[in-house]
Amino acid sequence: MANKDVLRYCKANKLEIRGQEVRIAGDCRIDLLAVDTITRDLVGFELKAGSADERIVAQSAKYMKALKAQAVKEGRPGARLLIVTGQPDVVLADLVQDAAKKHGVETCWLLYKVTIDLVEAV
Repeated sequence: MANKDVLRYCKANKLEIRGQEVRIAGDCRIDLLAVDTITRDLVGFELKAGSADERIVAQSAKYMKALKAQAVKEGRPGARLLIVTGQPDVVLADLVQDAAKKHGVETCWLLYKVTIDLVEAV
């Protein structure tokens, strides 16, 4: 959770991180859970170390249902899901968006980038 880029994204988008590996709506555990400080929506982050595969479609639908149920439980106006991967996948993103429309949970696919700074050893 100390990743500065995630925190920078959250700050820019007025998201307050509530925790990592948070259990929501029963047996569902989301990588990061945040609250939008403007809209009061519940925001879940699903983090993938590399590129996503076809399992992301079913997994994201499960998270959408759980986030929506948790938002209702907390009296929040809505829920959003952010999927974060290292590579884009247009086909999977389209399938995830279809599920998002079905479940009524706004979903966004974000890409992370890795940079390496080389410095001389002391």
